[in-house]
Amino acid sequence: MQDYNLKPCLFCGGRKIELVEPDYFFGSWFCECTACRQAIAAGKTLEKAMKKWNRRAPGWVSVDKALPAERMHVIGFDIESRWDYPSLYFRPDTKEFLDVLYDNKPVSITHWMPSPDAPKEDEEDE
Repeated sequence: MQDYNLKPCLFCGGRKIELVEPDYFFGSWFCECTACRQAIAAGKTLEKAMKKWNRRAPGWVSVDKALPAERMHVIGFDIESRWDYPSLYFRPDTKEFLDVLYDNKPVSITHWMPSPDAPKEDEEDE
């Protein structure tokens, strides 16, 4: 299997991204998350579809529209209280967001976004 360096899904954090050239859309490629089927990017070539997939800006996702993958680390926000939570993870079995900074206390949020990837060191810096 070839590594295409695709970013995780913005909706669920899934990393199983399907690259498809469907028969019914000859000449078009699609990138689709196999976990949530919500995020799709299309292009005339495989390269263009992958570029579209990777250039999507992360944004806030309503908890009413999609929930993150199991134990995915996210940033949370509650519109009513205007409170932000910089370090949460999600438990799908209880459908709770747990605040890592406060002994895994369950919190109520209205929106979430994936935590950014950790910075990578350049080989020169080692």
